[in-house]
Amino acid sequence: MLLRSLFNNSGTWSVVTSPLIISLFLILLNVSLIGSYTGDDAYIHFTYMRNLAEAGRFAYNSADPTYGSSSIAWVVLGAACSAITGDVPLTARILSGTLFVLVCWLLVSYMKSRFLPKASELWWYLLVFAGSAVGFRWLLTGMETNLVEFTTLIILLYYNPERPLRCALLSLLAYLVRPEFALIPLSHLLVLILDGRWTRKAMLFVAVSALLFLGWMFLAFLYFGSALPLTSLKSTSGPSIAMLERLVKVLGGTFPFLLLVGALGLAVPNWRRNILHDWTFNEKVLAVFVPLLLVAYATTGTGVLSRYLSMIHVPLFVVFVYSVSRTSLNRWLPQVTIIALIIESVLFTHLHFDHINRFASEFQSVYTEIGRTLAIRDHQDSSMVMLQDVGMVAFHSRRPILDLVGLTSRHVHETKTSDPPTLARKFLPRYFVLRLDQLPYETYIRDFMERSDSVDSVSVLNRYEVGGWGVLNDRMWRVYVLELHYKLHRFETSFSPSS
Repeated sequence: MLLRSLFNNSGTWSVVTSPLIISLFLILLNVSLIGSYTGDDAYIHFTYMRNLAEAGRFAYNSADPTYGSSSIAWVVLGAACSAITGDVPLTARILSGTLFVLVCWLLVSYMKSRFLPKASELWWYLLVFAGSAVGFRWLLTGMETNLVEFTTLIILLYYNPERPLRCALLSLLAYLVRPEFALIPLSHLLVLILDGRWTRKAMLFVAVSALLFLGWMFLAFLYFGSALPLTSLKSTSGPSIAMLERLVKVLGGTFPFLLLVGALGLAVPNWRRNILHDWTFNEKVLAVFVPLLLVAYATTGTGVLSRYLSMIHVPLFVVFVYSVSRTSLNRWLPQVTIIALIIESVLFTHLHFDHINRFASEFQSVYTEIGRTLAIRDHQDSSMVMLQDVGMVAFHSRRPILDLVGLTSRHVHETKTSDPPTLARKFLPRYFVLRLDQLPYETYIRDFMERSDSVDSVSVLNRYEVGGWGVLNDRMWRVYVLELHYKLHRFETSFSPSS
């Protein structure tokens, strides 16, 4: 009765009502359950957004621009909007929610024009897509995940091989959303070769794409001193069994239901026989993009996080819809959807919910306090903070950062080491936020002092214990906020050391 009251017989209004109702319901549910949750990496984007909005400079609390964001497009969009609102975190959250609504709307529009489902079927399909436990986790954190899915849908809807200039521009824009989208042009060319459609327009696409990408990289090198984002340079460590196992675990935990249904669809003879004839060029491009991306992650040893796989959420969902709509699974869609939602709810409850609450109550509160404690109180004070988890500390302190992971600053790249004593000796950071798990503090500091001979003494400003870092990492850490005193240089301090 509810569905009949919302839609007319042809299901015309489903394109508007189903995505609006489902997306707004999930946004309200997210706010009520995990509204305070924001990952540390989101604050990296927030810091770039704030500095771009306030100073017109793409830099991470420094005078020099740094290519330390994995999503140039997300930073620019957030900076433009927050320049109006004046509140970067809130603006990023609102943008995330708005993009989620647009994603659901575009997805329903695509399904209605491509598969001609009944009005009620649109609801079931959309519930499967929007009910992802991982998607729900990152829904309103201020990360670029919803922009990634929006971009993927734009490619699915508007990528046209007969318009090579449009394809090249969309490819570059997608690359600025996430660097991994650089595989889209390669996917495009592979599909053309497989389809036997290598024409002059294909050659024009290659030429224009090469010109646009090389042009961007040249401009990036002139502005940032690096043609590639620092995140791309430091997120890889070469292939390893450990990273491959992590990729498999994250992939299975992110899309367990879609992978299962996709496998069932692949097992149906008609599905395999008709894929080359029935699928559109855009669907084939995304279908090729998924394995290319996974192979790239596996061969480079990328430490994959669940949100990285938002790029393959839409392509896997297309496989799901095609599998169900073109096979006998179609009559079981309501039951299949209910099973999917149960699986995702159990995953969220047992894998994500507790970690999210612990992260928000421990890590977020501790690192927010650290950032505010170290906040600049004198405009003449440009002292640096050295640490690994840079997001919240950089945002709240506004201090220059010596990033021990090398994602937001160039110190590690310049010295070709992430060794804290070496970096302290060369760059003289005033503060050091130290994370330890099993190693005793006294042992670490003794070694640090011996190998960084310029440090005269170390004061402990604060000490904390935090844990619950993520689904695949549940270690407890002791976090020390240290002030470093150098033999040839002393800082004036207003902090009182505490144990």
